[in-house]
Amino acid sequence: MFLHVFYSWLLAQLFNLLLLAALGWLDSGLSFAYADVADKTLIFLATAILSLPCLLFGWLFLGIIVYSRHTFTMKFSLWMGTSAVLVLINIWAVLWLFGVENFHSNYFVAIPAILAIWLSSIIRVQQLRKLISTEDTLPSNDRFIEEKN
Repeated sequence: MFLHVFYSWLLAQLFNLLLLAALGWLDSGLSFAYADVADKTLIFLATAILSLPCLLFGWLFLGIIVYSRHTFTMKFSLWMGTSAVLVLINIWAVLWLFGVENFHSNYFVAIPAILAIWLSSIIRVQQLRKLISTEDTLPSNDRFIEEKN
């Protein structure tokens, strides 16, 4: 289960970088293509480090969602909603940590992050379906033991 969340998170990091570049281009007309490789790497590492709580809490909440007794569509909807809320909470915590006082005007940075996790979740929907079907076939006493593939 952790690997599913990790791969989705990693794919979302790549999409987030592209969406932040598009946002920067739309906002100021600057092209991200002209930025140094070091700047791109620094932005990628900063967003990855700052989004680590989303990775860990996503792992926790996906475990709860997978073992719930809902349909696949409901589980996927819960995952999409949970991931968006986790991004918002994470951004709020980062803004609070850095002492930003006006939270409401800085929430626009959540839009690329939410779109990135939704896009990676939509791309990986078949893997989620496979994970849920695998977890549903485990005996009830072995549900907390992950298979090693």
